[in-house]
Amino acid sequence: MELKWVLQQLHRHRHENWKVSLDPEKAKSEKKRKGTNEERDEFKNNCKLLMNEGEFHSNEVSESDDELVQKEVDINI
Repeated sequence: MELKWVLQQLHRHRHENWKVSLDPEKAKSEKKRKGTNEERDEFKNNCKLLMNEGEFHSNEVSESDDELVQKEVDINI
């Protein structure tokens, strides 16, 4: 069942791309919408750099955040 679904999606995707390619104006706007490979590669490289360098902020709560909260609670009690 899953293979059938995957093949249907592939066919639909290719059919839509073919229809877009027939109209030069649509093809131009679609290319602009998707961006270029160069832009995507630059984005991927920037993401890899951030992940490797660790220069990004995680939204997860760290242990030290919990400790700071507890200290503030203790002070205010």
